[in-house]
Amino acid sequence: MVVDASTGRRTFVSAAYDTKSPDYPRVARIAADGIHLMSTWLPGYPFPYPCITVFNGNDGMEYPMMVNDASVGDRDPTGLTVHEVAHTYFPFMMGINEQEYAWMDEGWANFFDGLLTDSLTGRPTGGGRGYSFAAGTDSDVPLMVRSSLLRGRAYGIASYSRPQNAYLTLLDLLGYETFHRCMVAYMDRWKGKHPIPYDFFNTWNDVSGQNLDWFWKPWFFEWGHPDLGIQSVARPEGGDRDVIAIEKKGHLPVPIHLEVTYDDGSTETIHFNASVWKSGETVSSIECQKGKTVKSVHLGDRNIPDTDRKNNTWNKA
Repeated sequence: MVVDASTGRRTFVSAAYDTKSPDYPRVARIAADGIHLMSTWLPGYPFPYPCITVFNGNDGMEYPMMVNDASVGDRDPTGLTVHEVAHTYFPFMMGINEQEYAWMDEGWANFFDGLLTDSLTGRPTGGGRGYSFAAGTDSDVPLMVRSSLLRGRAYGIASYSRPQNAYLTLLDLLGYETFHRCMVAYMDRWKGKHPIPYDFFNTWNDVSGQNLDWFWKPWFFEWGHPDLGIQSVARPEGGDRDVIAIEKKGHLPVPIHLEVTYDDGSTETIHFNASVWKSGETVSSIECQKGKTVKSVHLGDRNIPDTDRKNNTWNKA
């Protein structure tokens, strides 16, 4: 697989497996296609090593230039394969201390495998671990708590699901071009140098040209949960359009995503990234199309965590 178009450099991708494993004849191709996307899209950095082999073992574990994956039988092996291969970047190329900062390693692999799997399969089947069900519980600890101090459910949430959702929010916040520029600079500056969290935060602040501390603080340093709700849908007196008020009921900043249906049968998708909460606002008022009356509103989508979705739908009485 060509991993660097500018030089023509290639990575040799192979799989070694028990012929009784029905999923493994596909694994080398999946790994190669995943590496192509890793090199050109997410993280968008040429795969750093000359070869990688996916071994049919009894686990799901990454090693330098090797992956040990159990057979998933008749299920799709894409998510597992690309997750473990993505670890080539984090922790190996970067030299992450995964014993203390697992979110700097597992969180990125989880982020990549969800989006890459969706892209490779053409359907929303990514291996992302849910966060909404656990957010705000006693097991949902701030990410800056050392991973070596965590056990069980708390370790899983802090290592995989909360950071994955933070990175998805960050991608939406910055947009792909800025996100990618920050990622490449972070890798170039810190590969092999064992970056700690502040190296990550400071690099992204610097390269993005933004002070993202308002984002890092709640997502990585503080307790909290993500929860938005539809507060009201109304037309101000003398106004010519309906206004939807979205309340930030939780502590973590997340995007606003609305699917609006009007009385005339037309629909509209409205999206604002998490920066609408940057200055500490707790209510965001969104103007709808002029001269139309809102019939129904649905708030949220599959990539936006929300601990209480009962207040995410509004229908005109």
